[in-house]
Amino acid sequence: MAVAVAAIGPSAPRASGVLFVRRFAALTIDAAAVVPVLFALVYGGNALGGWFGIMPFRAFWAPPPIVQTSVEPLGESDVPLDHGVVSHQVYSREIRVAADGAVFVHGVLTSRLTAADGTVTTQSADLQLGESAGSAWRTRVTLALAFILPMLYCAMMESSRGGATFGKRVMGLRVVDQDGRRIGFARSCWRQVMKLAEVASTGAGYLLATLTDRNQAFHDILAGTLVVPADDRI
Repeated sequence: MAVAVAAIGPSAPRASGVLFVRRFAALTIDAAAVVPVLFALVYGGNALGGWFGIMPFRAFWAPPPIVQTSVEPLGESDVPLDHGVVSHQVYSREIRVAADGAVFVHGVLTSRLTAADGTVTTQSADLQLGESAGSAWRTRVTLALAFILPMLYCAMMESSRGGATFGKRVMGLRVVDQDGRRIGFARSCWRQVMKLAEVASTGAGYLLATLTDRNQAFHDILAGTLVVPADDRI
């Protein structure tokens, strides 16, 4: 007995939950591929720049070690609190110099609490008020790299003939326009900008892929794209 098998094109609804899991797995694989490259560029760039006395990047995932601190007292006062507690508060400004030459300005409030029975406890609050221009630029350059690298990786791969990043290839997915055709580089870039904005906010736009008829996340809707199984054909 012959069995007819209908081809399923990108316009047909798919099992949203299964496709969403595959998309999320592909995103995880791509992150695992891009993050080590980002680390290598940051640390490699700083190591190379160190020979010329230039530190182009800030390793923003770890605070720079402080090698020098100067304290400027700004004042102090006694503040009565409830139940006979008195808080002796000391205000100061601290200039902290990091090992990479960055200078940070911090406001520090230290409170010594004396209870009615004489018990003394100490609390401290620390707020960064500013940093040197060079340090701020290193932070901006590093954040820009963290934005541009994954954007270019995804935009170039998804606008290529295969229409998929490494993660999507592993999970058997590809990106197409709403007619099932290969997308161009400009549209792919726009899709990545919307995706990164989505991930950097709540990430809730991804959940639309489980609710919409064509399994589109919010950035897919804005870019006019679909993520479909790689064997789908129009």
